[in-house]
Amino acid sequence: MESGSIDLDKEIDELSRVLLEHPAHVEKVLKTVEFDKSALRYIDAILDHHLKQIYRNLTSNSPLHTLSLLQKMASWNNGLACVRVFQAIDWNSKIFIKMLQLPNQIQNSRKGNKRLKITISKKRSSLLLLFITFLRLGTPEIRLEILNSRKLTTPLFKGIYNDEPSVLKELLQCWLTYVLLDHDVSRATKLSYFNEWSLSCLASLYSRDDEIDGISLCNLVHKFFVDACTVPGEGLCFVSNGWHLQKKVDGQSKTIFNRVLQSFVFSLHVHTSTLQRELVLKILKACPDITASFIERNSLTSEPVLSYQWISFVSLLQAILGMGIPFPFYDAETRTVPPTNIIIENILPSSFSKPVVLKALNGNDKFVCFLTVNTLLASFKRLESVLDEIKRSELSEDNKVELVSKISDAILLRLPDSQTFVQLYSSTESDLLKEGLSRILLYFFTYFPENILKLKIDTSIFLRLDLSPGMLDRPFSRLHVENIIQILRYLPEVKWFDVVRSPFVFLCLMYLQTSHSKLRDAIISTLNDVFSQTIIFCPSLAVPPILTILASLQHTSPTQHKAVLEFLNSCINRCISRVFAYLDVCVDCFKKHSVNSQKKTAPEVSPISVTLIEQIPFFLQKRDISDDSKDAVLSWLSDLFSNLVCTGEDANCLFHLLENVNVTAFDSDYTLKPFNQLMSFIESLAVQKLPDYVNQIGSLSQYLLYSTNDELSNSGIQKFGMNLDFLPLYVVIITKRIAIMLQSGDMRVKKFLELIRELVEFSKEETMATSQSPIRTLLSACINLRPFLLQEQYISFNMDFAEFLIDTNASIKGSVVNTCVLDFLYKSFSDKVQENYNLIRIAAKFMLLWTQEEFIGFSKALDSFLSENDDLIYKNLDYVAPLLFECMQFTSTTNANMFSNNSISVLLKAAILKPTKLTHGMFDALNTMKPIISDFTVFEPALHTVENFDLTDCADEQILLLSSFVNFVPLFRKVIWNLLLNNKEALIQKYELLAILCCDLAKQYVAEQSQYDLERIRSFCSEVVENNLDLVLQKSHLIELLFPLMKLSDPKIQYYVKVSNALSEKYLPQGVLELLVLLQKRIDIPSSLRVQTIMRIFAILTRVLSDSPQIGLSLEKFLTNFEALIKMNVDILRDEIDKSTLNSFLESAIVHVTSFSNLRLCLTLAFTMTAEQCDSSRFLQMILAHEKNPLAGEDSSDEIKATMSAIICKLTIIGKNYTLSVLDQILKLFKGRYTLHDSLLCELLAYFETLDDISVASRYKGWVITDEYDMMLLARKDGSGVLEPKIAANTVNQYPSEWEKIDLKVFDDLETTEGLLSSYCSNEWNREVYHPLYALGITASLLHSNQQVSNIQVIVQQNFLGMIVMGLSLFKEEARFACLNFLRNFIPILDEQKFREKHLIKLVLASIIVNVPSSENRLSTLMANFYAFSLTVMMKPTHPLFVGINRYYLQRQHVDVTDIPMYYELLYPSTDYTKSVYWLLTLLHAGLQTNQDLKIYLRRHVFEMICTLYNSCVVNSEIRTLIEKILLKVVALGGGPMLVKYNAIYPMLQMVIPSFQETKENTVVSTT
Repeated sequence: MESGSIDLDKEIDELSRVLLEHPAHVEKVLKTVEFDKSALRYIDAILDHHLKQIYRNLTSNSPLHTLSLLQKMASWNNGLACVRVFQAIDWNSKIFIKMLQLPNQIQNSRKGNKRLKITISKKRSSLLLLFITFLRLGTPEIRLEILNSRKLTTPLFKGIYNDEPSVLKELLQCWLTYVLLDHDVSRATKLSYFNEWSLSCLASLYSRDDEIDGISLCNLVHKFFVDACTVPGEGLCFVSNGWHLQKKVDGQSKTIFNRVLQSFVFSLHVHTSTLQRELVLKILKACPDITASFIERNSLTSEPVLSYQWISFVSLLQAILGMGIPFPFYDAETRTVPPTNIIIENILPSSFSKPVVLKALNGNDKFVCFLTVNTLLASFKRLESVLDEIKRSELSEDNKVELVSKISDAILLRLPDSQTFVQLYSSTESDLLKEGLSRILLYFFTYFPENILKLKIDTSIFLRLDLSPGMLDRPFSRLHVENIIQILRYLPEVKWFDVVRSPFVFLCLMYLQTSHSKLRDAIISTLNDVFSQTIIFCPSLAVPPILTILASLQHTSPTQHKAVLEFLNSCINRCISRVFAYLDVCVDCFKKHSVNSQKKTAPEVSPISVTLIEQIPFFLQKRDISDDSKDAVLSWLSDLFSNLVCTGEDANCLFHLLENVNVTAFDSDYTLKPFNQLMSFIESLAVQKLPDYVNQIGSLSQYLLYSTNDELSNSGIQKFGMNLDFLPLYVVIITKRIAIMLQSGDMRVKKFLELIRELVEFSKEETMATSQSPIRTLLSACINLRPFLLQEQYISFNMDFAEFLIDTNASIKGSVVNTCVLDFLYKSFSDKVQENYNLIRIAAKFMLLWTQEEFIGFSKALDSFLSENDDLIYKNLDYVAPLLFECMQFTSTTNANMFSNNSISVLLKAAILKPTKLTHGMFDALNTMKPIISDFTVFEPALHTVENFDLTDCADEQILLLSSFVNFVPLFRKVIWNLLLNNKEALIQKYELLAILCCDLAKQYVAEQSQYDLERIRSFCSEVVENNLDLVLQKSHLIELLFPLMKLSDPKIQYYVKVSNALSEKYLPQGVLELLVLLQKRIDIPSSLRVQTIMRIFAILTRVLSDSPQIGLSLEKFLTNFEALIKMNVDILRDEIDKSTLNSFLESAIVHVTSFSNLRLCLTLAFTMTAEQCDSSRFLQMILAHEKNPLAGEDSSDEIKATMSAIICKLTIIGKNYTLSVLDQILKLFKGRYTLHDSLLCELLAYFETLDDISVASRYKGWVITDEYDMMLLARKDGSGVLEPKIAANTVNQYPSEWEKIDLKVFDDLETTEGLLSSYCSNEWNREVYHPLYALGITASLLHSNQQVSNIQVIVQQNFLGMIVMGLSLFKEEARFACLNFLRNFIPILDEQKFREKHLIKLVLASIIVNVPSSENRLSTLMANFYAFSLTVMMKPTHPLFVGINRYYLQRQHVDVTDIPMYYELLYPSTDYTKSVYWLLTLLHAGLQTNQDLKIYLRRHVFEMICTLYNSCVVNSEIRTLIEKILLKVVALGGGPMLVKYNAIYPMLQMVIPSFQETKENTVVSTT
């Protein structure tokens, strides 16, 4: 059956018979005429005349075809007739309720009657599909009516378990998209429809095992629940409020937000269904306020034994506790934490009670014990997160302590005693269990120390670890060890250096055996804390001593590690517990050291070093120790003492102590040889030199310290291996190596500085820029290099070292380097020693490391020195200039006022006196210093210096500084003019720089010309221009410098010729055209020469635009200047311009329609040329059809679009291109919005209709609703164009009542057109509303294309008729006449229709006609908006204002259009206060368009009302925002001063409009 073969009139006549005998035929007809507009008559005929037959068919035994027919009608043409179908039938009828209840009869039917079951299922499925159609295609009112119908909801959910899988899939998707995730459906409606009972019915579908397209039904149901219940702020889930309870409202008790979900999760089977368990966890994560109640209700009822129930309960509890604390943890308003009982319940639930935990821990099943331990760990981890969050909070310290104490005490009461965990740890053998228990004990030490420390735990139970090679590679064992290390730090009275079982030896051996960085860091941190609590090492050592010890052991044989560590451990034990046996020897060595070094302080020697040296002979005499062990100990001591010396210990004192060792006690030469090597190393370090011979280098530290320069390389470092933990030590060793080299006179240290840089990069240390970096701290402290800073004989080293520190950003505030430099500068300025000035250059290099505070502090001393010692500065300028340059750089970057006027005077003279770095710095800092220089006499010393200048010998920097002086100080201009006039030959040598100076002088000439020799300056400028014009044209960047000189010179015609001839395709600087314009203004250029130049430029631009894919910034500026040149020569171009040249240029220019300067040039040409000079029709077609036309897209600015519209209008007018093809092309680009470009096109289209009876409406084919949301396609001949109801609603609320018609006569003159285009940014334009003429024409087209009832409903409901009503508020009488005529013709069409709201619409229209009897009567914007809104409300019976607006019209024979309608009814409503007030304010905001509207508001005291309303506690933020918008609109209309007299409203105005105080002051003055 084809659409063209159907006779709809015949089908309508036979409907009664067909519906009775063959209803499927009707469905077939509708399917055939799917997109035929006339089919609406067919649907209207069914619903208006055959509704009883529809009901009969539905009550029959076979209603399937009829249900399918209703679905087809509702979905016809994307739901165009959906409202009609829904409103025609009573859906709460028993017919549909019984259909939904049919699945309950399936279970009661006979088992063998399979056919009956299928029939029953099909009826319900068809009805469900019909409801799905209404939800998808119906209006929000239809959806709301379906969702609120309890008679349909209850049987629907009751029988949902037996529905077909395909129907369930459609139903779930429809609910999700059009109900749960639709923001237009209120959350109250969603929760009422999907309550806990209905959700439980849906959850029963989890048990079905059907599949749909390869996907199981239970997975579809699960996805539905996840999307509906687990996204905060969407679906059924409220926005997360953390663990906070809902606040009391109107005396109600506290409750949770997600009440429905709370009840729902209790009904889910979390222990038997994996999907339901996953759903519960996601719901609890999204709704943390229900977590505590859920855990409490799901408590364990059985004993903690190895059972499915126990495992499921514990694993669920672990998953809940592992979610982390919710966001927000603090209340958004009060910034308080949740209630303490809620926090505790979410950390350690009462269902996981202490008796249950004790039974599980003390039971025989280790797996049950392991699960319990893991659950407790999850609880401790959440406790840790909560306490950390509290510590980071903004609470006071007292409140923090109180809250932490309260939570900790409550958690401790719910936990078993710590003794239980200690006993279990000591008795268990399982690695997994030990690791978990050790973490629990660590948590006890961290958060409950008073509870566990009272047990007096034996340290030995934590040291019974297996240190076999593979043990630390097992993750759980490694974690166990890390926990033990942390626990040892908390244990009191640990015997770290015990001879029998030493924790120190234990941890050191563990460090040497593992390669895991986290474990190593824990060991180093622990042992470092241990050593910090003793006095066995010097406190001044640069590197933590534990690093020195471990680094020395790094290259010892693993078999000897224990022997070395036991020797060290026994020495430490002796050092901290006994008096030195040979104290007299030590005292003697110290005295000898003091005499040699001439120091009165004690030498930097660690007590442990003394003890180690003391114990060497006794250790070597032991017979039970092997020679290998002795050799290993001596080698280790050699490495250790070398490292200690590098980090700060006194090598001389160590050497004297070693000299006193009794070598006769050595048992063999085997041990004497390594001891002698140790002596050799320490002796060489004591005298600041490298040993002559090294027998064997056994460690990386020895390699860095003792290897020769040639041997030292990266490959050698890699050979020994690099441990990043010891990187600070290696850096210190290298600095010691550098110090030794410098002491010996070897300055080749750059290689070692680079080596430090490579070591840092090798470590990939990202904290280099922070003060916490140990490397950065070491380098700033300048360990070992301090004696060489700022010394005359080490200048090259200081330069290299300064560059190194700057590159690595290795200095920090108050560092040794910065302090040393500051002290040196202070001393140099106070002593004025000539020799120190050479080092000031080096000190300036280090100044780059200074902080702002250090700069400011130094500036005070420098300021005093500059003021008092100017001659000394000038004399030593080469030396002090770098330092002064750094000060100037700091001044320019920080805007800091560092110097007095006297100092500034010295600096200015020093900067201009000689070209130095200070000259650069002054040039940059001068503009910054301008606000702080109050007295220009500071420039006098510099001025006297400049008077004697020879410009030919001036450096470039000095000339640039002079140009700054010219713009800064008037005194300099006359002096520099004289310099230039007397040094003309200097311009030949340095034109580029001196031209800048000349340019700056010429700019100031006009204001100060009375001070100069005018004739001499004019002659000078003419000579400069003539001699350098060719040079300037070759270097385009100099052209701008020529303008001021050209203005002061006597130009010639030959200049014009030279400038124009210089142009080419590769040379198009914008300044050339400005030069041509300037020359044309100064002298009379022959017209032939001007035309020739312009034609040449046209030809060049034609080639350039044709070859360029896009127009660059420089070409944009060139086109702008070319436009100015054309405007100056319009008169001669109209007669002389060549048609072929112009056509070629326009053809190439039209390609670049997105360039604004190009469009402005084309617009100027359109006004310049005549119809005979170009093919306007051809170029118009090219512009309209261009795929990148700005009017076709949204990327271009309104300015570009307005210019393009003006070009189209002008080309259409001058070529008289009034054809249908042009009309159709313009319609493609015309959007109908109230913008300048659409307004121009609208007037052009209106002009089309006045010629040859062309009808714009005839170019439309009709309209249909598209698949896109809230958009309707208004089909033109090519099917393009979009009409949006959303924009129609905006048009009603923001209607441009003051619209004025644009006369096309504006295109008679270019200046008038440009004036119009300059208003593109005016506030009157609004792209979010339709143009009044377009709104009228488009609505008339819609009505003309289809006058069926469905079309009438759309026109009224979607604000299209409201736009026509708003037209009655226009000030243009012609437009009001057209709108009034439309409404008068609309009423008879409305009489012919049959729909429920027709009489209400007529009631409103009749009121409008009565109040606006003719077009001479203008309706206020406020009243027009009220009428327009009333029409929309009349089509929505469920609207909250439907009853009130109906009552308003029915109770009045006449509506007062000079008043505010329903003012008091909406201001003091009986119900829905917020909605009523909000709509009243919306009406007031939309109706305030002109000053006449403002008068109505003043008469009804609107502003006093909104002031009171704004300060009311019952209004929400949306109402306050709307009030602010109204006030801003009043101010925009010029009514701000009038509001000042309302004292009550003034404070609010000050808050809303910050600049209102100025308005009030001006008003008071004017009143006075």
